[in-house]
This record gives sequence, structure tokens and C-alpha cells, in this order.
Amino acid sequence: MSKRKNFRKKIREAFDTFTESPFYRLTIFFVLLFGGTAGIITLLEIGKNDGFKSFFDGIWWAVITFSTVGYGDKSPITVPGQAITMIAIFGSMALVSLLSGTFASVFVESNTRARRGLMDFPKLEGHIIICGWKNNMSDIVKDILQLSDKTSPEKIVIISNIESEKIEALKELPELKKVKYIRGDYFSEDTLKRANIDEAVKAIILADTYESSSSSEADSKT
Repeated sequence: MSKRKNFRKKIREAFDTFTESPFYRLTIFFVLLFGGTAGIITLLEIGKNDGFKSFFDGIWWAVITFSTVGYGDKSPITVPGQAITMIAIFGSMALVSLLSGTFASVFVESNTRARRGLMDFPKLEGHIIICGWKNNMSDIVKDILQLSDKTSPEKIVIISNIESEKIEALKELPELKKVKYIRGDYFSEDTLKRANIDEAVKAIILADTYESSSSSEADSKT
């Protein structure tokens, strides 16, 4: 029962994530455009065009038209049908442009947020949270990975107010490329929730001793 509940929970979470994404509206637009033009072309051509004898013929026409394959085995002969075909062609072109732009926008935004430490990791489990930053951070992370055989770089979350440039420098190392970063104060409950601390296996607190921090600031956080 627990496995079934977990499966349902994951399905529900995936659906909620999808409905909140910009792709949800594009999917609705595609379904309405595809289904609408297929239905209308069938109504306009059936009885007048031997190529359209059922709704399936309209679906076939829509698939060929939207994919720009253009077999030509089913084409409208009525003026309204030809007008619908033009709408379908331009609509599919607009949809492709919207999809391309949306993919690019989501990709750039995701990378920007990750680079600035603005991402949340509510689904991360079995990870190690490193609170703070030291100038030899790459060596520290490598040591942690060596001591924790079952921990991979993507299971490491660093919480600090360090400049994003230093994180980028750390991620330039191939073995640390997938290390996650959250910008914020690790003594803040909200920041720890962003790292899903409840599901973490370990939290390591370091004194924030980097170039722009003073010793008194480091002591106050440990």
C-alpha cells in the first residue's frame, strides 16, 4: 500500500509541476488546434471529398499537415477546407516557434537560477548538506565524497553566501560538476528547507572563512 501511495504521490507531484509550467498552456493550445482543425476539416469535406470518410481521416490529415510531411493523399477540395488547412499550417509553425522559445527560456532561466544559488531541492533525499565555505572547499568536498562511499556529487548541497563565481570555479572540476548550491544563510530555517534538510543524511557546518568574511563573522555562525 505504501508503494502505491508513493507512486500516486509522485504522479500527482509530476502533474502539479506540469500544470505550473509554461508547457501546460502550449499543450492545451496544441490539443485544441489539432483536434479542432481535424474535426472541422472532416465536417467540411465529408460527403464532398472521397478522401474524407470518417473522423480518422481528419486525424490523419492533421498529423500529416502539422508534421509538414505532406503526403498529399488527403487534401481538401472545398474553399473552407483549404482555409482551415492554411490555419493549421500557420498554427503549427507558430507552435514550433513557441516551443523553441519556451525551451530556450526555461533552459536559460534554470541555468541562471542554479548558478546564482536560487534553486530549491524539495525532492532531494539521502544527501549531505555542507553549511558554510572555506577557501579550500574543493578539497573538503572531495574528502567528504571519499569518506562517504554511497554519496555522489549530485547528493552534495552547499549552503553559503559565497559569490557565485567561486561556486562556478569549484564546478569546473569534472568530479564536482554536479554539486548543488543554495545561496543563503545556513542558520535560516527557510534556507535549510530549500535544501530539504529533513531528508538529508548529514549536515556539516563549516566556518565561513573566505576572503570577504571576517573572523568574527565566521565565529558567530558556528
